[in-house]
Amino acid sequence: MLKLFSSKKQKLPKNLKHKKIVCIGGGTGLFSILSGLKEYATSRKNITAIVTTMDSGGSSGILRTQYGILPPGDIRNCMVALSEETQDIAKLFQYRFDSTLKDHNFGNLLLTALNDITGSFPEAIKVASRILRIKGRVIPVSLKENTLMAKLKTGEILESESIIDTTKDKEIEKLYLKKRGKANPSAIKALLEADIIVFGPGDLYTSILPNLLFKDIRKAIKSNKHAKKVLISSVMSKPGETDNFCVSDFKIELEKYLESKLTHIVANSYIPASTTLVNYRKEDKHPIPLDLNNLKDIKVIKGNFIDEDMLVRHSPKKLGKVILNLSFKIK
Repeated sequence: MLKLFSSKKQKLPKNLKHKKIVCIGGGTGLFSILSGLKEYATSRKNITAIVTTMDSGGSSGILRTQYGILPPGDIRNCMVALSEETQDIAKLFQYRFDSTLKDHNFGNLLLTALNDITGSFPEAIKVASRILRIKGRVIPVSLKENTLMAKLKTGEILESESIIDTTKDKEIEKLYLKKRGKANPSAIKALLEADIIVFGPGDLYTSILPNLLFKDIRKAIKSNKHAKKVLISSVMSKPGETDNFCVSDFKIELEKYLESKLTHIVANSYIPASTTLVNYRKEDKHPIPLDLNNLKDIKVIKGNFIDEDMLVRHSPKKLGKVILNLSFKIK
């Protein structure tokens, strides 16, 4: 059984400020892990989020097309997750207008305006981060616009993150970028300095793996020999992408793109109540089985890592504690 740190009941290790945790992903999954880690941050460099820049749907997609900026949605979510500001300010950043403003999100519009005012997207993020008083750093994986592509096993090609995300009945053979991608130097530096690198949770093909399509990102992760490389496996499958996946399939697919090995997997072993799963079954979603027999070459941390309230999702507090614990375990 893991002994987990608790910020309320237990004094945090004195050398916490020297630990650097880097989380890679996008979407609501990255929001969860950052929310759970936030309370443990003692310096700005404790926690870094490296965020995918491939989003092409909704408000982010519209702003990306009309203003030529990087998609702001996942960036905004990460900043809100790490914010020390009042709930009112956080709610303001997440506020979504109605269709008369094309369902734009206030935080997305603010980042777009700050990009124009400051002259660059990284500066826009810095200003918004100060407004929200975030505990950590949020870094786009790339500062160049690019398009996510997927080749299916049928030979069909899907173009753009939103198309890949919403197309059902597909088996992805390979993800790639439409044009050769250049990684953000700040992301590379953060990975080289990390003590622990966390992948996920989140959609495998549209939130996690797109970050690994940049050669310099893969190289930085592989070059960092001392850092633990941890996958937080999904708790539910995604139709058209991970329908028949077990935990080991997530590991195999991630290591294929990573071109190196993971050191740990955090996997949920708790089976949600059948009443909770009723609506998921209607959408052809199922809990991801933990196949320990296929995971003998990696350290597996198993347990109940979910919150169950008609939805099955990772618990930010539980994830925060297990990652903090891993940051200080020697083996």
